[in-house]
Amino acid sequence: MAAAVQVTEGTVVAFEPEPEINNRLRANVDLNRLSNVRVVDWAVSDEEGSVDLYSDGVDGYSPTMREQTREGAPTGTVEIETRAVDSALARDELPRPDVLKIDIEGAEALCLSGCEALLEGEYGPQPRIIFIEVHPQFLPDYGSTAEEVSEKIQGAGYEVEWSRKREEQEHLLYVRR
Repeated sequence: MAAAVQVTEGTVVAFEPEPEINNRLRANVDLNRLSNVRVVDWAVSDEEGSVDLYSDGVDGYSPTMREQTREGAPTGTVEIETRAVDSALARDELPRPDVLKIDIEGAEALCLSGCEALLEGEYGPQPRIIFIEVHPQFLPDYGSTAEEVSEKIQGAGYEVEWSRKREEQEHLLYVRR
């Protein structure tokens, strides 16, 4: 929502597949009269389909497509729809993004695989900026590594402008070369 206040042209598209969090996000968008925000209820991935999302709802741990293993963390499950951003762009279901912010708890490589055509410029100018939160400890659960995530982004012509490690994750800002 902070981005929506800063954006004077265009639309902020927020992806939130967890139903309770999605409802709260929509309520906040309405409450703050953010007419330039579109809330999407499917998860960004590498293909269309469905997966189980493990979540404790609004007040629990971050929703994830991997089963929660933290001791004492109750896990609820909901089936959610997944789609590739490239497929949605090809069907004109989404506006072409100028900036990407990716924070999906270890499924970063799946997201990037579903954005390959976008990152290669097939839908017009490539995004100027990619801000990504990488979770190296969760990437193997999705069959990838931090190196693979970095290679996908750098291979599309981006370079790291800024990075910061925070606990077990790394925040990176990539810009077009």
